[in-house]
Amino acid sequence: MHNDLDIQFPDFGKVTLPESFDDIQIADPLPLKENRTHREARKKRIGPSIKSMVKPENVTAVGKLLSSEESAPLHIILRGDFILGDLIGWIADREPVKFFTCASLGVSIKNAEMLARLIGEEKLHGVSLLLSHYFAAVDKADVWLAVKNLLLPRDVKMGIGRSHAKVFLIEFIDPQIQPIVIEGSANLRASGNIEQITVWRDSELLEFHKTWINEMIQKMEVERD
Repeated sequence: MHNDLDIQFPDFGKVTLPESFDDIQIADPLPLKENRTHREARKKRIGPSIKSMVKPENVTAVGKLLSSEESAPLHIILRGDFILGDLIGWIADREPVKFFTCASLGVSIKNAEMLARLIGEEKLHGVSLLLSHYFAAVDKADVWLAVKNLLLPRDVKMGIGRSHAKVFLIEFIDPQIQPIVIEGSANLRASGNIEQITVWRDSELLEFHKTWINEMIQKMEVERD
């Protein structure tokens, strides 16, 4: 055993956990009654296969990678200071988005302000968010309240449930542009950790995820005051 290793851990501050989640309204603890699968069809490719595994430096670098509509999945490793939510803003500022559907553990106030801005500028025309009941319970006094006040008046649909999924679906107003599907470990807000995402330009995969996310939101939708 090596006792001389000097390992420095970041100070995350004091974390206060709720005594219970009883005050979080969950219509059904297991709203999806069955597991679901989507098998990707093998597509015939012209030319050599592209090995798409990258470690981008910032949102702009990722955004430029997504400008290609190559059907092969793109595997990305994100460093700890990368905020995935900023990528949504980068995309919508350049190409109007018809729908943004998202499953994330939580969102930050900065994420919510960005979504509200994009909606106000008519760069983003529909938003549905599936968030974790844990996020709503832990941050209910400040972040969650601010997020609701920013997004609910803008007709954003939000559902709270027992979800640990991280999926981001971007559909464009221009029907000629292939939608973007992002799966991985990253949430909309920063985590301070290395994260992994995989990106597809695949309409069938988008519909697969959009169906179950919207089903959960419908059953667990946050009511407007």
